Amino acid sequence: FEVSFGLDRLFFVLLDHNFVEQPKPHFALRSRIAPYDVAVASAVKDEGVVKRAMDLTHALRAKGFDVWFLRSGNLEKKMDKARAVGIPVLVMVDWRERDVSAMFLKKNYQYRVSQEELEHLLYTMGGWREV
Repeated sequence: FEVSFGLDRLFFVLLDHNFVEQPKPHFALRSRIAPYDVAVASAVKDEGVVKRAMDLTHALRAKGFDVWFLRSGNLEKKMDKARAVGIPVLVMVDWRERDVSAMFLKKNYQYRVSQEELEHLLYTMGGWREV
C-alpha cells in the first residue's frame, strides 16, 4: 500500500529510504533525525552498575541529550534494540569505576573513555550538535 497525502507520505519516504536489511534489519537514520541522541545500558545486572548507568542517563539528560535507558536483555540484544530504531550511539557502563564504552553503531567505532570525556566525545563524533 502507499500513503497518498499529508505528512504520512513524508514520514513513510523517510523511513523507507533509511531502512537497511543487512546484517540485521534497522534504521540508518542521520544523527539529527534519530529518535534519541544516545542509548545508555549496563553491561551487567549488578545493582551498583545499573545505578551508575541510571546516574549517567540523568547526567546526560541534564546536559541536553535525548537519552534512552535500556533496562533488559543481554549486550547483543541491547545493541540490536538501539540499532533497530536508529540510535547512533550506545554507551555501556560496566564494573570499571570511571570508564564507559561508547559504541558508534553506524560507524562501527568503539571508544573507552571516562565519564567526563564522554560528553565531549558525543559532541565531536555524534555530528548532531556544535562543540
